[in-house]
Amino acid sequence: MEHRKAVCTVIAKNYIAHARTMVRGFHRYHPRYACYVLIVDEFEGYVTPAEEDFEIISLDQIELPNQRSMCFKYNVTELCTATKPFFLDHLLRDARVEQLLYIDPDILITNSLDELYRLLDHFDIVLTPHAECDYPDDGRLPDDTSMMQTGLFNLGFLGLRASSNTRTFLEWWKKKVYRKCLVQFELGLFVDQKFMDLALLWFDGIHVERGSGYNVAYWNLHSRDVRFQDGIWTCNGGPLYFFHFSGYRPDNPTRLTTHVREELCRYRLDEEPEVRAIFREYAHELRESNYFETQGWPYTFASFVNGKKIPDAYRRLYRESLEEMEPYGDPFSSEALERRLRWRHRLSGRQGVVLWLASRAYRHIPGLKPVLRRMMGAPAS
Repeated sequence: MEHRKAVCTVIAKNYIAHARTMVRGFHRYHPRYACYVLIVDEFEGYVTPAEEDFEIISLDQIELPNQRSMCFKYNVTELCTATKPFFLDHLLRDARVEQLLYIDPDILITNSLDELYRLLDHFDIVLTPHAECDYPDDGRLPDDTSMMQTGLFNLGFLGLRASSNTRTFLEWWKKKVYRKCLVQFELGLFVDQKFMDLALLWFDGIHVERGSGYNVAYWNLHSRDVRFQDGIWTCNGGPLYFFHFSGYRPDNPTRLTTHVREELCRYRLDEEPEVRAIFREYAHELRESNYFETQGWPYTFASFVNGKKIPDAYRRLYRESLEEMEPYGDPFSSEALERRLRWRHRLSGRQGVVLWLASRAYRHIPGLKPVLRRMMGAPAS
């Protein structure tokens, strides 16, 4: 196995079928290149590393600061994207990979990616845009507003070359995603992705690959003509290199993506026979990878160790008050932290605010403050 050139992806264990499918497609064209998969939750008893066609990396193997805290403050999508630059840095530095392609697990590789590796002979970073031309002004989605919300580039693909410039870029990116790997359009944030708009301005050695055969997905079908011709998949008359099935679920096979409301989506699978054909092929590949057996596997960090589900509101309260919350210790097992978060969540409601104001206004009346604190469900101090 040649480790100088490699491919990698990040998953929670219930996406193992996607990773298997992506790697299988990659190995059809690059059988000797190394493949790495970071699994961000606990997988013992579910995945047997020796039986997979790729090397599995665990969170403990990468230098992830305050690991348990990161796993708590982010949901599964945020965590998978927040760990990406740490994982990529690990592979370039510790695994001694020289040319690395990151490819999302929900991608089907349909042709050789040699040209992308050749680009990394000349550039440190390779990106692909969401779209290379404007959208029709027809009120359908996605559109230019969607692209301005999610960023110019889709981070389902990223190419990196080992270099000092790349190391500087990754250190910068790590700092951004450590605290800001969120979907908050009002703050200009979309997990790890929007930072690439800034990277294009602040780092040299970046190449934007506009070839229409790369990273084809629901967001650029307005300019991509996908067909199966002479035994291969093509796009706009040339090779289709990889198709990104973002938001597609084989158990809902008629829907193009779950990321766009179906009635607003510009395309429907039942109206696009050529596109529907590649979705059928991908669904078959996922079934061959045991999708229906694995997609229901539980996410370790969805719950406290006592089995109680962690509400999204608790994650938000935790990350917005890290200096207060982190001293409680392991957020998944600290009963004191759970009580604190429950109290803070109640306090954020209308009734909680009223009781809190009352406790402040009448705090000098003997015996009243403890009563009000009990009504608010405050944890013992």
